[in-house]
Amino acid sequence: MRILRILVGLLAILVYASCKMPHTENEFIFVNDYCTTITVGGIVGVKEKCFYKDDVVVAESVTDSSIVIRIAGHSERNKENGPSSFQELLKVPKEYVKTNR
Repeated sequence: MRILRILVGLLAILVYASCKMPHTENEFIFVNDYCTTITVGGIVGVKEKCFYKDDVVVAESVTDSSIVIRIAGHSERNKENGPSSFQELLKVPKEYVKTNR
């Protein structure tokens, strides 16, 4: 019976340790809602992009006043600027985010 308790305890510890998410240095969490206008498909495709409180993002770069996050992946379609291109990166003021630690 004692061995069974030890095995269950070890199993619980292993499950807990495996469930922990890896933490990245550039991970940020929104402390306030943030909405801005982005370009999707050229000037004709302007729309609003919103992030809400407690959303987690990974920054591509960090400066003293802002972070830059990727909002779209790069593909052949948006390789060059034109009517079918879309905005890939978004600059967010640091007052809307904090480090997720």
